[in-house]
Amino acid sequence: MTMATDNSRFLGGNPKGPEDSEVPNITPDKTTGFAVVRRGDRRLSRHGQQADGDVAGGLMGEVIEGTLSGFKDLTKADRLAIARYLKTIPPIKNKIGK
Repeated sequence: MTMATDNSRFLGGNPKGPEDSEVPNITPDKTTGFAVVRRGDRRLSRHGQQADGDVAGGLMGEVIEGTLSGFKDLTKADRLAIARYLKTIPPIKNKIGK
């Protein structure tokens, strides 16, 4: 009603995000979020490619590649700091997708 942002699901994902694509739940929820950072997820954030060969496109591809710099240019320490931070936020149960 007030058009205020709903922060109760911060980083909890959205079934209809930018470019009508799903935005995943990246909270540490054990059933609907990224509870464990898998090797493939780290590879995606650094190179834009998952372990199975699938490549990030659209807005996520732009975030990884960047215009002047992107996630691909972060140091290992920076990437680990982001992963540590994501593990500290409250888990939110919010199933996105199938």
